[in-house]
Amino acid sequence: LLSLLIIHSALNITHATIRYVSHTGSSTPPYTSWETSADSIQKCINYSVDGDTIIVANGTYHESLIVNKYLWLIGSSMDSTIIDGTGLANPTIIFQSDGCFSSFTVKGPGQGTSFTTCIRVNLANVIIESSRIINALRGISLIWSSSIIDRCIITNVEEGYLTGCDLDTCHPVIKNSS
Repeated sequence: LLSLLIIHSALNITHATIRYVSHTGSSTPPYTSWETSADSIQKCINYSVDGDTIIVANGTYHESLIVNKYLWLIGSSMDSTIIDGTGLANPTIIFQSDGCFSSFTVKGPGQGTSFTTCIRVNLANVIIESSRIINALRGISLIWSSSIIDRCIITNVEEGYLTGCDLDTCHPVIKNSS
């Protein structure tokens, strides 16, 4: 019985998939090549499952994101892969699950509106690295989160980082960032 259980478990192992987002693809699921890449980051997130990696091509993506799965979101570079939330939902990106976010510029909904935020992490732990965060009241809000912020440039905000935790409940790390 134990051997049968082990074999059955091995057959049901899921493998993470690399998915692509680009303005030049055909937007045909499952978005597993540049030719069939999704035309929207959120569309690719919605199609993905826990553990997937989403690679985003150069360009400006005018959208707000809700990341509710364990995903790796990787842009081509912070200088050329832009998530522009100007005039859209607040925050521009909300993480509701653990994951990684790397090599993007995130433009928030604007500085003049109350409590605007570029990236909010709620009850999750996310590695946010090599990214530029601009144009909001708050750059990054970490709420009950032990996220890691590394090599990020935050400009045109009133508050770069906001953390909300009780003592000994979470330990966010902010390093090599300005």
